Amino acid sequence: RDCEVTAWGGGGIVIENAENFEVADNYIHDGALYGVATFSAKNGTVSHNIVDTIGLGGLTYCYGFQATYRAFTGYDKTSAPASSDIIFSDNLAMNIPDWEAYDTHGGVRISFVNNHAYDTYAGLVMGSSDNVDGDAYPLQYCKAIGNTFYTTLGTTTYGIAEGGLSDGTGNSESSIIEGNEVIGYEIGIRFRFSNNLKIVNN
Repeated sequence: RDCEVTAWGGGGIVIENAENFEVADNYIHDGALYGVATFSAKNGTVSHNIVDTIGLGGLTYCYGFQATYRAFTGYDKTSAPASSDIIFSDNLAMNIPDWEAYDTHGGVRISFVNNHAYDTYAGLVMGSSDNVDGDAYPLQYCKAIGNTFYTTLGTTTYGIAEGGLSDGTGNSESSIIEGNEVIGYEIGIRFRFSNNLKIVNN
């Protein structure tokens, strides 16, 4: 709480295999890969943080805020379960021109509520994924409610994306996308391979 984190190479605040945590009121800026990331974490809140200017750090992705798991060889759904039961609320992610402001890979009951993004390649991606050993992590019961994603960048993708695995190993289940505002992105809201999805009042 109430920290400033800057000029890192592999993640500003990273929480792994933890539960019952709070990340609040931090200023995280001018780094690479992750602003705030959770790996196999559960029962937490991430609120009122600012993440500003995140770069690729030599890789092909970077995130303002992310809830995910370790996908490397030797990890499976027992040793690296999906992150679950985390609320991201009232955060700001900005100046991430190469990738995503907010993200979950295979999250379970991850909620994104009243967050903001400015000048990011993508606003929010709630996606399903698998690890290198082929274990499927379908998205389950995740929410995007009351967020605002705005960009002036010339090259963008989704404001909000949601979905399951394209190879048929797991559709997403019961996502809610409600009351969001998306401005300036190439595609406002995209979904695919989804079961019982609710999209209203965006």
